[in-house]
Amino acid sequence: PQVPSDGTNRGRPASAIQSFCKEPLPETTAQVVGEDLAESLIRWLGDSSSTSKAVVQSWRRWAKFGKEQTLRETNEQIIPLDIKDDGQLLVKGADGNMRSLIADYLF
Repeated sequence: PQVPSDGTNRGRPASAIQSFCKEPLPETTAQVVGEDLAESLIRWLGDSSSTSKAVVQSWRRWAKFGKEQTLRETNEQIIPLDIKDDGQLLVKGADGNMRSLIADYLF
């Protein structure tokens, strides 16, 4: 689909798994991927070590803090600093003030 490059709905273009494969994928690929994803999520939720603290620690290892990002809706430049224990993203705005984000699209 077309993805606008400006405005509040702008974002990265969609991609398809097929574009990364040399051979055509079977028609059942979407169903198999969806089922695998659901089964993995169920296993993860049932794992007693999957606490909220463990999830936040995992995101901290994965995240790229300190790299300037753009908030899609406002075009504001922010810098992610940390993930709080409750999952909110701690950022520093262009004005130097820190605040917490709950759900925003960064790129």
